[in-house]
Amino acid sequence: MIKPRKDTYNGIDCNFFDMNSDKICFMFSGTGYNYDKPLLHYATSLMLDFDYDIVQVCYTFEQQLFHKPPNVISEKVFNTVDSIVTYYLQTKTYQKVVYLGKSRNYANY
Repeated sequence: MIKPRKDTYNGIDCNFFDMNSDKICFMFSGTGYNYDKPLLHYATSLMLDFDYDIVQVCYTFEQQLFHKPPNVISEKVFNTVDSIVTYYLQTKTYQKVVYLGKSRNYANY
């Protein structure tokens, strides 16, 4: 597998796989999961096989956030990743964009 370039944008680390493609996949690991674990590792391999540029967003959040209402959680996550997505989408013209995420339900925590 090709090695990603390590980027940081707005204080958030990202792994960028540049396949010189007109397609891009944004990956969001969710809290407590990383891109080396099977689900996202294989998803990364698959997207590379299909010649997608990939941005793996490496964010973390305080556990207290997950005790808040879902709309507060969603707003925080959106505000964290929106500028990263916007930045990469402005770097070149992409014909196809895929968003891939892994999360878990924190309702019982």
